[in-house]
Amino acid sequence: MNKADECMEFMARQLYEVMEKNNWSITTAADFMGIGRNVLSKLLGRNYNVHLSTIFHIAENLDMPVASLICPEGEYHRKNELLLRQIQTSLDELKDGVA
Repeated sequence: MNKADECMEFMARQLYEVMEKNNWSITTAADFMGIGRNVLSKLLGRNYNVHLSTIFHIAENLDMPVASLICPEGEYHRKNELLLRQIQTSLDELKDGVA
C-alpha cells in the first residue's frame, strides 16, 4: 500500500469513528460534513478518488486540521509534518480565494 492509500485508509477509519461516536447514519454524517451521501459512501468504501478540496471541506466541518484527518499521529506524522503544513497552507489559501 502506498502512502496516499495509507492516508486515505486512515481517513476512512477516522470518519467511521466520528460516525460511531455521534451515532450518525451515513446520511446524517454526510450532511454534517457538508458532502454528498454518495461521496461519503465512496470514502468509507475506500474509493480514493476524491478532490483535495473535499477533504478540506470535511476537515473544516469536523473542526479538525486536514493533517489530523488523513495522517495518524506518531512517526509518520512527524516525518511529514512540513509537507502537511504546506498542504494545510495551500488549502487555507484555496479557501480564502473561494470565499
